[in-house]
Amino acid sequence: MSTTTNLNTLKINYLTQAQYDAALENNEINENELYLTPSDGNLLVEEVLLADNITINGETYGNGSASVSKAGFTPIGIVGMHLQNASTDGQNNTTCAMHSWYLSGTTAYWIVRGTTTSTAKIKVTATILYVKS
Repeated sequence: MSTTTNLNTLKINYLTQAQYDAALENNEINENELYLTPSDGNLLVEEVLLADNITINGETYGNGSASVSKAGFTPIGIVGMHLQNASTDGQNNTTCAMHSWYLSGTTAYWIVRGTTTSTAKIKVTATILYVKS
């Protein structure tokens, strides 16, 4: 019988089989988190830099896309997106949030919502899940 659990966030843990077995033995597995344990090298999780110079000025949306190809693997999902203020002018008056993202084929798309009192440069990285081709 299926059950429904509402989560505010989804945490995906990428562990070796040995790490998972140890966590299971030590009762450290959270039933509201997802665990990936590729034992045969068919899955790959990689942090990918998508953009390092999105400009946000005032209250605006920044958006873009980038290829996420990896030799011998096919991207199947974006586990998460991450933002970082990449401005070099010492300004820390930036509030940004990832508005939305999705993967289509081998292209990752994103929209960032930002509020600044000056122009800010935003760096976007993504955690991509690949399956062996």
